[in-house]
Amino acid sequence: MGAIQAAIEKTVLMEQPSLHLCCWWNRGLSQLKQKMNWLASQAYRFRAITDHPSHAADRSIRNTYRNEIKWVKEQHWSSFLES
Repeated sequence: MGAIQAAIEKTVLMEQPSLHLCCWWNRGLSQLKQKMNWLASQAYRFRAITDHPSHAADRSIRNTYRNEIKWVKEQHWSSFLES
């Protein structure tokens, strides 16, 4: 058993958590950010057309993203204080 543990310690790399890790970040925020980035590129593509619907969609998703981050941070902080 000791030989197996020594081999594992020698070959398997242990991950170090990032110093810039946001413990409140979740998968939903990642998906929302991907959608926001895609809509931003669409708005940039149609930047010459000021009344294109992509601009309104971009603005809407940015507000949603910002509000979602604020809500997740508040939830994380309140759960931290409870524990």
